[in-house]
Amino acid sequence: MVAASPVAVNRIYGMLRRGSFPMDHRHIYPVVRSFRAWFILPVVFWLAEPAPALQVQGLYRAAVPVVTQDQSEREAAFKTALETVLVRAAGSRDILDQPAAQTLLASAPTYVQQFGYQGTRPMALWVRFDGAALRAAMRDAGLPIWAEERPAVLIWVAIERQGNRYLIAEDSRKRDRMMLQNAAVRRGVPILLPLLDLEDRSQVSATDVLAGFSEAVVAASERYAPDAIAIARVSAGPDGRWSAHWELDYGGESLDWDIQGATLDVVLGDGMSAIADALGERLAVVESAGGENGLLIAVEGVDSLKDYAELYAYLDRLELVQDYRTHRVAPGYASFWLRVNGDADDLGRSISLGNLLQEAPAPEGWTRSTEGSRRDEQQPALHFRLLR
Repeated sequence: MVAASPVAVNRIYGMLRRGSFPMDHRHIYPVVRSFRAWFILPVVFWLAEPAPALQVQGLYRAAVPVVTQDQSEREAAFKTALETVLVRAAGSRDILDQPAAQTLLASAPTYVQQFGYQGTRPMALWVRFDGAALRAAMRDAGLPIWAEERPAVLIWVAIERQGNRYLIAEDSRKRDRMMLQNAAVRRGVPILLPLLDLEDRSQVSATDVLAGFSEAVVAASERYAPDAIAIARVSAGPDGRWSAHWELDYGGESLDWDIQGATLDVVLGDGMSAIADALGERLAVVESAGGENGLLIAVEGVDSLKDYAELYAYLDRLELVQDYRTHRVAPGYASFWLRVNGDADDLGRSISLGNLLQEAPAPEGWTRSTEGSRRDEQQPALHFRLLR
């Protein structure tokens, strides 16, 4: 992983929070070039700053091992690469069982925007698909889409093997850490790893995690302010097989899975896939117009032209929002009509991942809008407060 100074990471963090991160990302996102992966790795923060939801890059890229550069093998590899991308974009492994997804896979070459070969022995075909065209095709087919802004998951992984116990952190066990990070990249989940500095070590240890003392882990996680917390207790058996118990805490809901596999890579990878499936199930949406007339949202705290412009730019960046227009502007207040992929709850969850708007109680007398109401009678479906 590329090293970064505290000053550089603070600058990176600031750009992420402002949404002004450059499209290139090469100065902090190392590129993995091997026959197994060609991705841009998610950021792993090593400063104890609050962690906003992160905009995941490279969702529509994949790499596939190949033996030759023959056209027949290349077209088969395009399909395999698109399988990876569809799972990542939808947030579900089950999407590949849907007939609509199989139809898209049958025409995989038509969505290829760029491809190339890397290496010789082994050799990989890397593929970049047209994200806009693919999202449109998924919407037309009624397939779910998980927006690029996704919850930042803080992961505590404790491993026990051959009598040794340890936690995976940014500065330890590179091979184990890369297994975890590569698994996260494959599924498009932005992850954070604990610093394991003196403050962390004073609150939690590998033994605590393996013993199931989740309260200590949750307390140690507060300084990172993640969107979700994942805990994995991993151990190697006498027969060499691995077992893991994974827990996920997101939005006040707790989930857990028991996973077994022949290697550490398998139980880490399957655990990350379970997390991605769980988050995707809750956050991916199938296109809906939000009722005949769309959704009306209201925002208070809009006190200047700068506030209004910032809000307009924010709505323009929201992936769930297909179209929008201003409904009303008054001192300290603005409202907008939105046409969205999903419903009011989907939009509320998506906005809650950002750091510009916070859902707020509606003023007295306001009621939640209902689909199909006449536009001049409809009240805002959602009410927000502009944060500063």
